[in-house]
Amino acid sequence: GILERNFSNRTVKIFKTLGFVFQYVILDIASPLTLYFTLKDVVGELYAAIISSIPSLLSVIWSILIKRRFEPLPFLIIFAFAIGSGLSLGLNDAKLSQINGPIITTIIGTSYIATIDPEKMREFDSKWENPYFCNAMKTVSIVWGLGFILQSIINVVLIFIIDLDLVMILGHVLTWGTIAILLVWSYFYKNIKTKQFQEQNQQDPTYRV
Repeated sequence: GILERNFSNRTVKIFKTLGFVFQYVILDIASPLTLYFTLKDVVGELYAAIISSIPSLLSVIWSILIKRRFEPLPFLIIFAFAIGSGLSLGLNDAKLSQINGPIITTIIGTSYIATIDPEKMREFDSKWENPYFCNAMKTVSIVWGLGFILQSIINVVLIFIIDLDLVMILGHVLTWGTIAILLVWSYFYKNIKTKQFQEQNQQDPTYRV
């Protein structure tokens, strides 16, 4: 990349760390909450909620333009934001602006589960030649997919039963909390499966990835 060609590895790591903090901490978390709670008494909950979604849109644009990620997900996220904003303006309900979160996590969760399509997995099996490894990957995909779908269901329920202030806060808590839980689970699951594979490999030296 451009950074790698012009700067040392240490400098590149610093730039990437700053970019991560800017995108995920400032744009995705701090800015939306700051804008909403600053503007809600000035322009009202409806417009404050819509305006507060702009930094998250900028985060997606950052991924597309700066990181050059042209896969479908960023564009689906933009579409989800448009749906949320359109519903909230059309029905004059500020809470509906937050419906984009559940839409996005449902899409992500569904995409994880979709990766275990039988035909795709047969192709995957033929490449890796290790059903043990493939079964582990299936489990990871299912758990992550169901985790995100469950989170989206909880988000939708909260949108309709609690006030918008709490929705704004708990939405971020649920999103990052779900990711943290899934990462921790994946870490321990990987260690358990690695240990099991090593034991299997010792019993059968021809057993390989």
